Amino acid sequence: MAINSTGLLNFEIYYRPVKNRQYRTTVAYLSELRINDPDIGVLMPKDYREVSERSEQCEKLALYAFEQVVEDIRRFEARGLAFEWVSVYVPERLLLKKDFHDLLGKVLGDGLISPDELCLEIPFEILFSDLKKTAAAVKKIKSMGVNFLLSSVGRSLDPIMKLSDLDLDYVIADREVIDSLKSKDERKVKMTSAFFTYAESGGTLAIAGSVRKEEELALLPDGISLYEGKAAGSPKKALYIRN
Repeated sequence: MAINSTGLLNFEIYYRPVKNRQYRTTVAYLSELRINDPDIGVLMPKDYREVSERSEQCEKLALYAFEQVVEDIRRFEARGLAFEWVSVYVPERLLLKKDFHDLLGKVLGDGLISPDELCLEIPFEILFSDLKKTAAAVKKIKSMGVNFLLSSVGRSLDPIMKLSDLDLDYVIADREVIDSLKSKDERKVKMTSAFFTYAESGGTLAIAGSVRKEEELALLPDGISLYEGKAAGSPKKALYIRN
């Protein structure tokens, strides 16, 4: 594994907890690949993803993260950690490749992890692309028993109605959604609440994203049970995650 001049690993995986709103217990983990650059510092996904997804670089990063997450899921099981699933980000160009489907099938076929312990996170930009191809890829992978998560949904330009074209298990509502629930404009609040209702009407569970304070949980519609963000706890490396 590559070490840069700072002595840090070039790539590190951190895990953000997803908590149950009622019991405040951790039910799942969102993985996050960070890149350590000796000149720039730590690059978060928001810093490198847009550039990396213009080339095959995004596939290499995603495959590295995938292999690491599979290893960490096995470690979590070995130490008796309670969790429903762990996510790993998969860009659209990798999601559509047969080689990735074959790799996933081999991992699951070899019994390295249980399929329902894995959740593939795909970007909301997929809603703007060829949904027929994407839906076919999602359907094929879901037939293996793997979960799917659509990230950062709810931005002003998102084609929300297209959610019905994809058979998703979870969506993460963007921070913008939480901020809208704080609005003094009653109409805006009602429309934002309708986003959660619409998502869950198709059997997709909505996760409130980037919740900063516990007080913000009271703003969420009653049916929303999952949240992530600062209020759910800080990201940690696999080594430091315990029940």
